Amino acid sequence: MTMPPTRARVAPTIRTTRVHASRPAGGFRTPYGVAADAAGRVIVGDVQRGRVQVLGPDGAPLHAWGRERFAPYAVAAGRGDVIWIADAVAGRVAAFSHRGDPLAALAEPAGFGFNRP
Repeated sequence: MTMPPTRARVAPTIRTTRVHASRPAGGFRTPYGVAADAAGRVIVGDVQRGRVQVLGPDGAPLHAWGRERFAPYAVAAGRGDVIWIADAVAGRVAAFSHRGDPLAALAEPAGFGFNRP
């Protein structure tokens, strides 16, 4: 998957935070979206905890990030360090780095909506 020719501005509500210490990386509550990238990392979207976890090829947690009112329902690994997330709460698709840095957001076209869980 290639990045769109023009990159949309990322809305401030996409900002991510590191996961709270009471929810250590590696544990899942509702893992819904799963993808693997070319480097062998596994990306897991945990809908109920509102976070994305990146695991190494050996399954060890590498990164975990999220925010409130965030439901990573579907996950896809793009080229390089790009992770595409379909957020069921916001009703949009956004691109992030493996560390949770926002890269781009796709606007929802008029007359088209995402199914929400």
